[in-house]
Amino acid sequence: MLERRRAFRGRVFYGGRLAFHQRYSTLDCIIRNYTPLGVKIELDAIEVLPRQLDLIIPSKGVTYAAEVVWQSHREAGLALLPTKITHDEMPLDTMLRLRSTERTLRSLQERLDKFNNEI
Repeated sequence: MLERRRAFRGRVFYGGRLAFHQRYSTLDCIIRNYTPLGVKIELDAIEVLPRQLDLIIPSKGVTYAAEVVWQSHREAGLALLPTKITHDEMPLDTMLRLRSTERTLRSLQERLDKFNNEI
């Protein structure tokens, strides 16, 4: 088989997270092999991947902008793009905690409104 990769891709077993739709949607994945130029991932819901997404690798402490190059039933190959460093972006884990807190706040506000209407 002809090898088309520009760099050797070593086998790894990292947990990863894909973020897309302005980080409103996330999927957990397993990273099976890795180079600074690309990765092969494995996940259950492969059919929902958009072409452009972010790949977060918590164990390495990095986030990459990525593009889906190929995909099959449970696997996909991602090309890692030069990382966009913007100071305006919030880390994904902070954003997820913030959204959870906002949902809790809305729920409590609805309960308070209901309580005030009963009085």
